[in-house]
Amino acid sequence: MDRGNNGLAQYPKSILECPEVRRLHSIKIQEELGSSAVRNYLDDREKYQIKSVMISGYQEMANINLSIACEGICLEEEVQELLDKVFGEL
Repeated sequence: MDRGNNGLAQYPKSILECPEVRRLHSIKIQEELGSSAVRNYLDDREKYQIKSVMISGYQEMANINLSIACEGICLEEEVQELLDKVFGEL
């Protein structure tokens, strides 16, 4: 290594001028980008799966809810008929 007039090794002015540091920095950035992409993919897949489960659940419940609503209408009609018999039509 070339020694300057003060006897210290000549180091790059900036740490990023060192080829090994730049290479390691580049690898770190690539790893961070890769892990970020994987995290985003997994988050998106989880959201899609939750949405799919919710859609199928609502579709399964649709017929049950319709049946319950129809029963409620029938019961309301029966109650109204009984009230009309007891109190007469108003």
